[in-house]
Amino acid sequence: MENRIWLLFTKKLTGDASAAEVAELNDLLSQQPGLYDKLRAVETAWEAADTAQSQRAQRSDFEKLLQRMESEGIDYQPSVIEAPLSPAPVFSLTAVRSWWRYAAGMAAVALLAFWLSTDGPAAGSSSDAAARSAEELNHVSTRPGSRTKLELPDGTQVWLNADSKLTYGREFGRGNREVQLVGEAFFDVAHNKKVPFFIQTANFRIKVTGTAFNVRAYPNEKMSETSLLRGKVEITMNDNPGTTYYLKPSQKLVVDNLAGSVAGTTGSATEAAASSSRPARTYSPTLMSLNLHPLDSVPVETAWVDNRLVFSDESFRDVADKMEHWYGVRIRFADKALESIRFTGRFKDETIEQALSAMQLTARFAYQIREGEVLIAKTTKP
Repeated sequence: MENRIWLLFTKKLTGDASAAEVAELNDLLSQQPGLYDKLRAVETAWEAADTAQSQRAQRSDFEKLLQRMESEGIDYQPSVIEAPLSPAPVFSLTAVRSWWRYAAGMAAVALLAFWLSTDGPAAGSSSDAAARSAEELNHVSTRPGSRTKLELPDGTQVWLNADSKLTYGREFGRGNREVQLVGEAFFDVAHNKKVPFFIQTANFRIKVTGTAFNVRAYPNEKMSETSLLRGKVEITMNDNPGTTYYLKPSQKLVVDNLAGSVAGTTGSATEAAASSSRPARTYSPTLMSLNLHPLDSVPVETAWVDNRLVFSDESFRDVADKMEHWYGVRIRFADKALESIRFTGRFKDETIEQALSAMQLTARFAYQIREGEVLIAKTTKP
């Protein structure tokens, strides 16, 4: 399985992977979460490659890189190679060497720096301290358009949605169970009454001992929410730790990320502190019931865990936020009035073109997709 993951990963890096292969890679990674940090680091090194390195230096350094990967037990050669429909290179280890010399180009040195960087700066330097601090944390992240599943050391199951990041300490499970989340994740927390499980987001902190719930906390979205399926959760706002909110199953807590105002109310909590040099952000979250899809009564908030993009009576702006993460695109509105159109729908394997075309059956708008950006505009058709 690991060989297959590396094969698909190298194809994805160079843009040669088909949509089916990318989906297969995401599925395999959900079964091998331990590889994710290593793949992500290689991908980051690829993107940060030094374009000034000479080709001769790249070839020499890349050979060292392969040797190091082999010593780490990372074998690029897949045990089974499927016959391609059209002529394509065979990804044996020898072929990958040739392919990397040609395609990796300027990224080889950056990759080498990651895998061979055993000697750091002088002891006591600030960069050395930062490196030690980074080593004390585990990071799992997903790119837009991808999702993954992992198991934490305490047995907690986590589904990480697109464009999200989960961080936890190396000592997680040994007297503490605390994680930081940016983005969206579904947690099925292993029960441990003596050691509570904490989730820290930008605006609030969640405490549980064993339960299943969803947290959506993207920094660029207007609302954040915690949705509970079973068990009980306690939530405190970062700026008001003295007040605790308790959720029951089938409830969610919704927070306005922008001004700390209550979702669905008028006025702003910051107005009273307008004369202060540092306006207060007094959040008053709203308790709501989970949003059930009218066709099958499945909670909209957690449908993504089953690889379904679902929305029920939501504004085009909110739907666009979900689609941006889901498909890995940026959606822009040429006319702000279009953002208020309401939609109900669900998609699974559809492309973004198919999804938008289906939405056009219930609303009048035009769209154009170019280089990863979607422009939504008014249509001139009757």
